Amino acid sequence: AAVSPQGGSRRLIRGSISGTMGGCATFCTIMSAVGVPLMLFFGYLCSNNSPMIEIPASNKPDAGKGCYMAAALYAFTFLYAFTSMNKSASAREADSRKVQLVPVS
Repeated sequence: AAVSPQGGSRRLIRGSISGTMGGCATFCTIMSAVGVPLMLFFGYLCSNNSPMIEIPASNKPDAGKGCYMAAALYAFTFLYAFTSMNKSASAREADSRKVQLVPVS
């Protein structure tokens, strides 16, 4: 609840869905930002037959390709989530200019 300058108690009306979407977009952006370099690193290790990845040597080239594809999907997810995060932040900013205060009974 917000307090008006006149001292009366008023409730702040906001859409909680936009806040939830912003939090989800932020989470997906962070996870994707971590996932891209991690999958690229795993792909590099598999492509070079590194002993750090404990799978049969015959499976490593395909695993490397899979890791590179996963990195590309994470990159796409990062771009989408980042743009969604910025859109929801600008929507919240615009929403904060249109805040309505209503009396609480």
